[in-house]
Amino acid sequence: MNNTQDFDVAVEKWVAKVQQLITDHDTIRYPNLPYKRTLSIEPGRRYIRVVVNSGSQRSAFAFIDKGDKDGIGRGDLLKSAGWKAPAVHARGNLFDVNDGMKYVDAYGMAYLR
Repeated sequence: MNNTQDFDVAVEKWVAKVQQLITDHDTIRYPNLPYKRTLSIEPGRRYIRVVVNSGSQRSAFAFIDKGDKDGIGRGDLLKSAGWKAPAVHARGNLFDVNDGMKYVDAYGMAYLR
């Protein structure tokens, strides 16, 4: 596999893990929720926007940095600052020891402490 394939596989795995986290959380916390919260991705020039679809509403859940031409920042997971832009500092990386799952919960990326 080349770096692009590795990156795409890592994104798919991370989204699947987070989707399972959301599904497990909603099943326990909100058993009568009339809709399922689902994740989708929207690739952009610099970032991949991870969108959570909640019934008829959509919001930015997180951003994944595609990296620059040298690969710097590739796989960084960023908290959403709004629909169009991520917050400044990374909350993890797809390729770290925790596969980027350390600072994510059912509602998005964690705040910096």
